[in-house]
Amino acid sequence: MSSGAEKTRTPLLMLDHYTMHYATKRGPVQAVGGVTLQLHRGQSLGLVGESGCGKTSVAMSVIRLLPENARPVAGRILFNGIDLLSLDDEQMRRLRWKSIAMVFQAAMNSLNPVYRVSDQIVEAITTHEPEVTEDEARERVANLFEMVGLARDRMDRYPHEYSGGMKQRAVIAMALACRPQLVIADEPTTALDVIVQDRILREMDEIRRRLHMSMIYISHDISVIAEVSDVVAVMYAGKLVEFGSAEDIFKRPQHPYAVGLMAAYPSILGERRQLETIAGEPPNLLDPPPGCRFHPRCPFATEQCRREEPPLTEVSPGRQVACWHPVEPAGRASSSRGQYSTRPPHAADQA
Repeated sequence: MSSGAEKTRTPLLMLDHYTMHYATKRGPVQAVGGVTLQLHRGQSLGLVGESGCGKTSVAMSVIRLLPENARPVAGRILFNGIDLLSLDDEQMRRLRWKSIAMVFQAAMNSLNPVYRVSDQIVEAITTHEPEVTEDEARERVANLFEMVGLARDRMDRYPHEYSGGMKQRAVIAMALACRPQLVIADEPTTALDVIVQDRILREMDEIRRRLHMSMIYISHDISVIAEVSDVVAVMYAGKLVEFGSAEDIFKRPQHPYAVGLMAAYPSILGERRQLETIAGEPPNLLDPPPGCRFHPRCPFATEQCRREEPPLTEVSPGRQVACWHPVEPAGRASSSRGQYSTRPPHAADQA
């Protein structure tokens, strides 16, 4: 195999059994537990799950902007083959923005109110690319504004002169300023109306394809993930429970938690149906349950689920599920407890 082919096949980003805890007075919060996943060049990954499941903790681990009480416990985070956890602060600072950028939650509040928007983006460019002149940086900002749907003549205004959607676009332009290989978007359209949300998401996806960038979209909103993701990772209580193509995850989920998520979300397509709910609450990560962390809420849990943690297992090419009894799409029926409109293999024997 040629070296070029090998380079193409090498993941841009790989989490290898990454585990991270938050130190608290009550003990360690097990926020991320042994997550393994890959993201290739030009690919978009959707991270989905309930609030508190570890999505943002994974993202902040990749860009190394965790709070002081965060403790990486095990595993690696490889970016272009380099373990990000092994870099010192200065090496990581040079990597941020230039190679990995992030659109944060509440991005509309992340612009400095006393500086013109253009000056803030120019500063980011000239800091990470000292060879670029200020005039060249300003021209790049103007081009970025056009790319994200903003007029050039708006770039020298202050943040308070922008609407919410304009601020969001400006923050996205800032994330793209140094042409990074990877952009992490954490709830990038929160607090915007659905029309503006849809427009911005489409623009982000178009830019990703045009520039052949990789993106990680983080959201608890399934519709957002479905619109922009090539592959989807479903997280629950700090664990990766299902990974696969967006089409497979949304049309044929196999982990009971993923099945529950899809059953709980309304659709404007197809027949009207009663929405399902997932009973109970996520576990306390100070003291997570033994075995599968989802078993206290799972209508299909067995004694094995309560005792043993299921490994993330490849059930088909590119499809991984962490479940002792993954749901078979062909075997959908009404569950014995009436919670999900599906049952796993041999569910009748387990009931």
